[in-house]
Amino acid sequence: MMVKNEDKNLERCLESLRELRMKLPCELIIVDTGSEDNTVSIAKRYTDKVYHHPWNNNFSEMRNISISYASGEWLFIIDADEELVAAEKLIQFFKKSYPKSIAGGALLVKNLTGNKVNKNVVVLNSSRVFRNDGAFHYEGSVHNMPIINGQILEIQASINHYGYDSTDQELMEQKFVRTSTILKRELAKNPDNIYYRFQLSVTYMMHKENNHALEEIEKAYRLMKKASDKKKHLYVYCQLARSYMKMSQYQKVEETCLEGIAIEEEYIDLYFYMAQAQGTHEKYEQAIENYSQYMKLVENFDNLAIKLNPVINHYTLPHMDEALYNVSVMLFKTDRFEQALNNVEELIKDNDSDVNLIVRAIPILVDACFTTQNFIRLRDILLGDLQARGLTLVEQALQRIEQDRKKLDKIVEKNFFQVFASFGDKYGILNKIRIMNNTGDTELADAISKFSNANDFNSLPDYYGDLIYNLIRLGRPEEVLGNLTELNAVRYLKYLSDEYGATVNDAILLYCGEDLESDFKKLRSKKMLLKYVLFSEECSDESYLSTFQKYLTSGTTYMQKIYTPLVLDQELIHDVKSVEEAFLLYMLNARSYKHGESGYVQYLKKAVTIFPEMNKGIKLLLQEIEEPANNAAKEMTDLRGELIQHIQTLLDTGEYASAKNILEEYEQICGADADSLTLKSQAMLH
Repeated sequence: MMVKNEDKNLERCLESLRELRMKLPCELIIVDTGSEDNTVSIAKRYTDKVYHHPWNNNFSEMRNISISYASGEWLFIIDADEELVAAEKLIQFFKKSYPKSIAGGALLVKNLTGNKVNKNVVVLNSSRVFRNDGAFHYEGSVHNMPIINGQILEIQASINHYGYDSTDQELMEQKFVRTSTILKRELAKNPDNIYYRFQLSVTYMMHKENNHALEEIEKAYRLMKKASDKKKHLYVYCQLARSYMKMSQYQKVEETCLEGIAIEEEYIDLYFYMAQAQGTHEKYEQAIENYSQYMKLVENFDNLAIKLNPVINHYTLPHMDEALYNVSVMLFKTDRFEQALNNVEELIKDNDSDVNLIVRAIPILVDACFTTQNFIRLRDILLGDLQARGLTLVEQALQRIEQDRKKLDKIVEKNFFQVFASFGDKYGILNKIRIMNNTGDTELADAISKFSNANDFNSLPDYYGDLIYNLIRLGRPEEVLGNLTELNAVRYLKYLSDEYGATVNDAILLYCGEDLESDFKKLRSKKMLLKYVLFSEECSDESYLSTFQKYLTSGTTYMQKIYTPLVLDQELIHDVKSVEEAFLLYMLNARSYKHGESGYVQYLKKAVTIFPEMNKGIKLLLQEIEEPANNAAKEMTDLRGELIQHIQTLLDTGEYASAKNILEEYEQICGADADSLTLKSQAMLH
């Protein structure tokens, strides 16, 4: 092998060779091309055959230098960023004798391009074992090609290649600069080199320069069209299709794939990309057919001739799950619900399937079962294969189930409840209780109480709010609400509002009644429920004030129970838990004043400033103060008018003494004004 600055990878590589070296007489040859890290010291722990040659920007020349030090019958080529897998298969190859016509062996190289080992994999059948006959060598300054004279056998061992980890941005940038520089230099010498144009396109694509990637592969394609043997350059079709796909040119993807398949009917990737493009254009029948052909080829990959093609990278081999999912979507869209279900079930059963795809397939699974009313199959899938993949997936499916359940008519919903009552665990019990509610079972309250005692509603999904609604109706919501955080109470009450509308308010107001509770959980529950009513759109103006007064009574009493007099009397609002509690603290202290007193009004203003959401209630309280004052002012105005009129009558009839007496009383009550002064001047004339 040849190495440079590979201290992150080298030890993993050399450890993977340990079994091979223990079981076979062999030499380990490492040529360092100018490392500046710990690469050389690591290499010397494994072999004394470490040589130094400066890097000359030509992979093949450096590779040939490393070969020149070898003295054995066979050569095994591996890089520092690779790892041998299943070494025993390679050992078996070396232990056998072969005729001179056998020039070497090929291993499957898995290029791991991301952090998902099973999915971000590009597979290539790569010749790595060669007879050391003195004639074997490499050519090409980059992506060096072995020049072989003889037959290459397939070896069942494989190699993991970590050199193009897309999550390592620094590494990817270094490799882009190095590789693109060499390729451009070589293309300047030989602009008609199809393979180098192709490799430059791949390099640009890995660097996310998709425009340049397309430009280069279209050049390669035009050159290939002039070539006499297009099959020799099959790899161009795949890269061209990938480039068009990146640029969303789906019609061109389809045309490219069709042309490539006409030359090589085993080209797996082309079926996959063509199906993707057709699906995007809603050509569902053709897409399904091509995905099916893709899946057949993948399943038979080990027997395909194309597997042994040393210049064909296979990008889509690990994407059977994506094909299954995409076909499921198209089958569902074309109303083939049973077939869609079959595909989703297969997707779930396959342990290699991407969990994210299963998550995306859950709506298809649930919706298809609801459309066909196949609730038994849905239940069995959830309890079987889906549960085996993780409870989180089951919970996501149940969320979708609850959405679809709301659309069922009562007769079908009854059937659903019967099926899922046997679901087991909490969800099964929920559906048993739903059945009890529908049938008017007298033990409904006790069943809900038993459930609430056994489960923490703070961690349950919203749809368990059905039980809270029934407890409100039964006058016992504190059994759950009393143990809920404020945030979770709001979550459930929102669910109730969406599900039951104004009937929730009616049930709450009936439960809250007029009595002041001494039980703390009931008190806290009433406070939360009344606040919910106040904030709901269904609370009418007529009932708002009385509801607000009940809320204040419950809320201020609640504050007196949980806080010390020190916090309440000194108004330590920064020591209470929420702005609502600060509001209630002010309202508690407002009640120490009589209605209309300035202190009372000041506390109302403080309260609404800190909790503006209660603005409507505060306005109604202030109106209560203003109305009596306005009435008194009107009465006084009317009285003044009547007195002035009476005094004028007395003056007109000559009863001056009586007029003067009443004028004195008027000014004592109402004060002197323009009317009284005018009348007084008339009286003084007599």
